[in-house]
Amino acid sequence: MGSVLCTQNNVSVLEQVDDDGKRKRSLRFGNECATESSVVCKNSKDCGNSCAACPCDVDVSAGLSESYMRTMFEQMSASCSDESARVLMLGLGGGELSLHLLHHCPGMNIDAVELNGDVISLARSYFGVGESERKFEGRLTIEQADALSAAKERAQAAGEGYDFVLVDCFSGGGEVPESCRSRELAKTVKQILKPGGEMLQNIWHYSRMRQQVSAEFEATKAIYTEVFDGALGDLIVPLPPQIQWVDILRAKKKDEDLGETLDRLNKEEKEDALRLLGLAMTSNCCLLSLNRARSVAPFSKMQSNFSRSASSPTVS
Repeated sequence: MGSVLCTQNNVSVLEQVDDDGKRKRSLRFGNECATESSVVCKNSKDCGNSCAACPCDVDVSAGLSESYMRTMFEQMSASCSDESARVLMLGLGGGELSLHLLHHCPGMNIDAVELNGDVISLARSYFGVGESERKFEGRLTIEQADALSAAKERAQAAGEGYDFVLVDCFSGGGEVPESCRSRELAKTVKQILKPGGEMLQNIWHYSRMRQQVSAEFEATKAIYTEVFDGALGDLIVPLPPQIQWVDILRAKKKDEDLGETLDRLNKEEKEDALRLLGLAMTSNCCLLSLNRARSVAPFSKMQSNFSRSASSPTVS
């Protein structure tokens, strides 16, 4: 697993050095056997184990270390060229996926929300997140908050929507906290997604340590299917058969109808939208009436005579 560089309140940074001098750093929670995320640092400085900040020059060519992250990225890759793409990440971890998106999707803007302040601190000091905040100024913002509270705050602000909301929340043993798989979260996420936007959630369908995970997974799928009007997919993350219990739930917000659009607007915006809609409908009615008139014989004859007159030379 490597040596421990730093531990803060049950969150640890581990490091392994390969033969080329590159340092692979991983984030681990408590005594979990699995690590949260990993990055490869090109710099060869020995950091010791004093918990002093030790910057990481991230080797982005190393790719994503976890299969579930690669599965998520595959669903998002088509939006990488969209300079207005916006992503909300509920769960930062070591920041590995957010850094990958920053480097591979040049126009993408990311809002990351993380409940654990120690995770944020270690990600900034050891996983290149601090350097990336400075390098990609304005494209990555990090907020310490509860996932549901942060989503609700954005829904109340009624600002520009997100193309993707990524949910990666665990409480240990492969179990997702109730607030990160609830009907309330699903409805709130749907509200802040753009039409056609997607929620992607890392979730387990089985855990050896917590038997309730299977039932919670099925309940979560049922909730999301209802909230997202049936637009739910279950992507099996490719892993060895003995540990193949990780899924990505993919919920898509369907294109909204006029009523849903109006519901998202405040009173002034709604009045403006209805006024413009009325003008458009009036204009369409006028065009329809004109087209019908043109099909009537007297009108057609009059139009023909006018055209001939207009084309005849004027005699002075």
